[in-house]
Amino acid sequence: VDQRNQAMKYGNREEFIKKFGGKIIDQRVKLDIEGNEVNYRMYEFPRSELFSKTVHFMRYDCPSTRNDNMSGVPPFKTCAESMAWKQSSDESFISPEMWELSVPLLR
Repeated sequence: VDQRNQAMKYGNREEFIKKFGGKIIDQRVKLDIEGNEVNYRMYEFPRSELFSKTVHFMRYDCPSTRNDNMSGVPPFKTCAESMAWKQSSDESFISPEMWELSVPLLR
């Protein structure tokens, strides 16, 4: 994520999304523990000169740094599926339903 974010500093995410035909297929807005909005957007990009097949990306605000992050994910259809997958590990599984109920920055 950090390497992609560093690369995006020299580009524009909106232009990237437009140029390669990214479409929002799901979005969520959550409130963190202080009532600040945290935005999540799931994009689908079609096969193109850059992508050899349809790909999916999550774009989301980091609730602690407020950075705008964008990372590739498996072909999920919802923000909840993608973010649950991103936050799960071999030791700790988070379901999409658990992610939906979670509050950013609340441990």
